Order: sequence, then C-alpha cells, then structure tokens
Amino acid sequence: MITLDSFVNFLIVIFGMGFFATQSFERLFVGTTNENQKNWLRFKYLLIFCFAAASDWLQGPYIYALYETYGLPKSDIAVLFLSGFLSSLVFGTFFCSLADKYGRKRMCLVYSFCYFCACLTISSKTFDTLLFGRVLTGISTALLHVVFESWLVHEHAKQMQNFEGLSKTLVWASSCNTIIAVIAGMIARRLATDYGFSSPFTASSWCLVICFILTAILWNENYGDNSPKSAYSIVTTIAELRKDNRILLIGLVQSLFEAAWNSFIFMWTTALQEAAQKRSDSFEDNSITNTNNLPQEEIAYGTIFVLLMASIAFGSGLFGLMSIMRCRLESIMRFTIFLAAFSLLFTYLFANSIWALVICFSLFKISCGLFSPCLSILRTKYFPEQIRCTLIALFRLPSYLFVIAILIKMASLSTGAIFLICSGWLFCALIIQYQLVLSPKGTIASGPLTFHPIRNDE
Repeated sequence: MITLDSFVNFLIVIFGMGFFATQSFERLFVGTTNENQKNWLRFKYLLIFCFAAASDWLQGPYIYALYETYGLPKSDIAVLFLSGFLSSLVFGTFFCSLADKYGRKRMCLVYSFCYFCACLTISSKTFDTLLFGRVLTGISTALLHVVFESWLVHEHAKQMQNFEGLSKTLVWASSCNTIIAVIAGMIARRLATDYGFSSPFTASSWCLVICFILTAILWNENYGDNSPKSAYSIVTTIAELRKDNRILLIGLVQSLFEAAWNSFIFMWTTALQEAAQKRSDSFEDNSITNTNNLPQEEIAYGTIFVLLMASIAFGSGLFGLMSIMRCRLESIMRFTIFLAAFSLLFTYLFANSIWALVICFSLFKISCGLFSPCLSILRTKYFPEQIRCTLIALFRLPSYLFVIAILIKMASLSTGAIFLICSGWLFCALIIQYQLVLSPKGTIASGPLTFHPIRNDE
C-alpha cells in the first residue's frame, strides 16, 4: 500500500527532476552573447541574495518556540507577531520608498543592519525589547522583498542596455530561495537541538554580516528618483497611476495574490491537522465494525515542506521554459492565477482528504513559483523605474491589511472558510488580469529603461 510519506517523496523527486529538465531544455535555446557579463552580474546578485534569504529563513522556525521559553503568554506572542506585520505595513513601506531616492544598494545595507539589530534583541527577555526587535524585523522583511529586486532590474538595464537574461536570473533567485529554505530549516533544527532556540538567530546574524560586507564591496549604487524634494516620489506615483491604469491593475494583482500566499503560510499546517483529526475520528467510529482499518498516519510536516519548496522551484523553472517559448507574460500570469485560484478552491472542497490537500498545496506552490518571476518582469515592463520601489511597497499595503484581517478573524473563521476567501481574492485577481489585457495602451515604464523580451541569442 502506498503511504502518504512515500507519495510525498515521489512528488518531490518528480518536481525536482522537472525543474532540472526545464533548465536543461532552456540551455538549448541560449547562446553566449555577453554571457560573461551577464553571468558575473547574476553571480554577484545571487550570492548576496542567498545570504539575505538565508538570514530570513533561519529565524522563522523557532521564533514562536523561543518566545514560549521566555514564559510569554500567547496574547503577548500574538502582539509581537502582529507588530511585525504592522511594522512592514507602515515603516517598511516608508523605508522602501526611500530606496528610489537614496539608493537601492544603501537600503540593502540598511536591511542587513536592521535585521542584525533585530537578532541582537532576541537575547533579551523583556517584552519591550522583543517588540522593538519585531518592528525592526518588519522593516527588514519589507526591504528584502522590494529593494533587492529593484537593484537587479536597474543593473540589468544599465549594464546590458536591455533586460535580456533578467528572466533567467529571477528564476534562479526563486529556485535558490526554495533550496535555501530547506537547508536553513535543517541547519536551524540542528542548532536549536544542540545549542538552544536562540542559536539559529546567531547563525542568521553571521549571514547578515557577510551579506553587508559583500553588498558594500560587490554592488554598485543605483537610484530611481533622486530628486531633492522628499514629497516628489508621492506626487510622481499619483501622476503615474493616473497616466496609466495598467500600473494600478498590476498592483492590485500583486496585492491579492500575495494576500492569498501569506494567508496560506499560516493555514496549511492547520488544514492538514484538521484533516488528520477528522480521519482519526472516522477511524474511531468505524473501528468496532471494521477491524481492517489502518491507524492514522503521522503527518511528516518537514517532508511536506520540502515538497512545497520543490513545487515552487518547479514553477520557477516552468516560467523560464514558457519565457523562451515566447509565451506572452500576461497569458502566463492568467494561467498562474487560474491555477492558484482553483487549487485553493479544491482545498476547500476536499478539506477532509490529506492526499487531496497535498496535491492542491503542491499545485498552489507551483503557481507561486510561476508568479514571482512573472510579476517581477511585468513590473519591469509597466512600472516607471524612478519610483519602482515606491510602487512595489505601496501595493504591498493591501496584502498586509488582508492578512491582518484574517489573523484577527481567525478564531471565528474555519480553515475551509479562510481558503475559500483566499480563492475569492484570486478569482478577483484573475478578473483584473483579464482587464489588464483589455486596458488601452498608455505610457509604459516612463524613464530611461525599456523592456525587451528574451531572445534566442541571449
């Protein structure tokens, strides 16, 4: 009989092989024009991004457990987590908008410094110090998801005079992020077991030191809007939104998809637990009349997490393959949102089956792997370069508000209802994406940068 664990391992192998197959197939269409220059830019970006991502992933698994060892009540822990989201919502948005004016490299350095200081606060058991650390963490998380990508996009345009090769770099960044998530989780587990729950944060702080040094040495500074007037970015942002409504449409798609994605992060383990409990209750009800029933299988959350990461990597590789096949970006995004919406809808419909949940979760994560590089390229195509960071940060605001609303109402909503709400958000995003295709053409990405699709001589 096939067990759940063996089925999950089988899917991991399939998606892993699928990712490497897409990369091998892509090389058949890739030439060597300016390859050395592109490879050096790709290398120094991925090297620093990997350390930045590792510092983030190392902290995630044991932050709640560490707070519990400090004797904090659950209400205080909830306040700490909520303060992190609110910090990203308010302060993170502000700091990201500064990157356009004062430099993307400089704000990447600020990311390393703020996150390093947040790691230092972990050694304190006082609530106020931990709260300050969560505020710094919220700022750092917002910077991680905005300024690194913006630096890369500008450097591609400046050094290559176009965006050829950007898609491949973004695919590898997404794939490396998933691999690092798995490796960082294993390292954090070993460190926490041998040296205590605070040791993963020490390892994270060393990654941040390395990230800071490498960024300072290897990266050039680039800017968006470096006007001396501090209010100019806001004025420019409003003007660009009025000039081209497609910027707003892409931003709304970003907000809705990221809200569903972040909500999924909180809910997937809960959904599996509830499905397992219902299966256990069914087993107990039928155990008297059916002696052939098998006991409940233990859910291997670590293995399923690896499967979800492998699904993201496969989705990223699939995007690279679709790119070289000259699929239209807007069409890829429609397919991505369609897949995500129905996978969460089926999660609601088949909430009692662990096997169905694993398949639906995998499909959703494949769509997430497609979404990240596709959205980055669409933003490159439509967002004005001088206010790129400001726009990305601005459109992250609604996603934070949606997630905070879910967290506040979590006690009164069932897990299935939350997935149904997320599916509804994605269907709204799908309608908006169709509207983007039908929207009249306006000024695209005003500024010195111009989008160029991938060509076979890349």
